[in-house]
Amino acid sequence: MFIGDFFRWISGTRKCKNLAELCAYIEPGDYDHLAHWISQRIWYKPDRKPGDSWEPADKVIKRGSCDCEEKAVIAAGVINTWPGCKAGTLAIIQPDAANNHAVCVFWDKDGPGYIDDSIVKRFPPGTALPEMIRGSWPAALDFYFCDIHGRRTGENSDPCRDTAA
Repeated sequence: MFIGDFFRWISGTRKCKNLAELCAYIEPGDYDHLAHWISQRIWYKPDRKPGDSWEPADKVIKRGSCDCEEKAVIAAGVINTWPGCKAGTLAIIQPDAANNHAVCVFWDKDGPGYIDDSIVKRFPPGTALPEMIRGSWPAALDFYFCDIHGRRTGENSDPCRDTAA
């Protein structure tokens, strides 16, 4: 075991081989632990090619580096296994395309929120998605849900809002 892995292990960020192992490791509903794990185990590394290339969660977890969209996909992949929780990957379009971003947006019995790398932000029940996004990214031109490949799947509505138990 490398010394860095040892310190990550004692701080609650045990190495996981894939998304299934990460889902088993993080307790359902523990958004803070999930965000901490992602920030400690998945290092930020911007895409080298022009445009975004969205990679599978298992590949990213094994490699240990990616940019924001894969981090959001990993978070949503874990949260969607938790009872009573729904999550999706939200692309946030900024005036300068170099600053476009992606986060994991989630809904549960306590209301909506998002995970942005190590940050977990919660909102009161009933908070609309536009209010959540505009409050944190006021310059955003648009935002929409994406699938795990970065393809647009919906508009900026709340598709999971009333489905969480």
